[in-house]
Amino acid sequence: RLPVEIVSDFLQDNKNYFHQIELSSELVRKNAGLDDGHNIGSGLKLTNYLKTKHNVSVEILPASEELKSVRRFEKKSNKLQLSEMLTYTSRNFHLAYQVAFLESEDVIDEIINENNVESNEVKALLKISLLNYYASAMLMPYDDFLNNAKKNKYDVEILMHHYACSFEQVTHRLTNL
Repeated sequence: RLPVEIVSDFLQDNKNYFHQIELSSELVRKNAGLDDGHNIGSGLKLTNYLKTKHNVSVEILPASEELKSVRRFEKKSNKLQLSEMLTYTSRNFHLAYQVAFLESEDVIDEIINENNVESNEVKALLKISLLNYYASAMLMPYDDFLNNAKKNKYDVEILMHHYACSFEQVTHRLTNL
């Protein structure tokens, strides 16, 4: 089987829910100051959090720059570069992903090790999937998100604005509840 199929089965076997990640991401969310009302401005909060907690600076590069992808993290200089072509919701997600990358290694490695994943190719792909999950959980915490979804009759647009997330991010989180 292909690694992507193995990862997909792994996520489905776990009902796309990882309690350890939910708990860890809620703590990081609180420490980053994202619990203070709506997430508008979460990009600034996450940028500040990356700088103060990890000494990572964030640079938005103009479209004219030679950025071969929409995001690049330079470990030597501790610099996260994002393309100005990203929407604010995509920037927020990339910032949350970077925080997850820096803070979730223990919890993600524990999940991978508990499930006896041996293939390095599968491990790498699963780690990316779990980092994406962590970033989503940080931006849209499970209980709060579920309560708001119910309160707003699962109106995706309201949830998008409340959590400063894209249509795809919100609908993916909704399907995982």
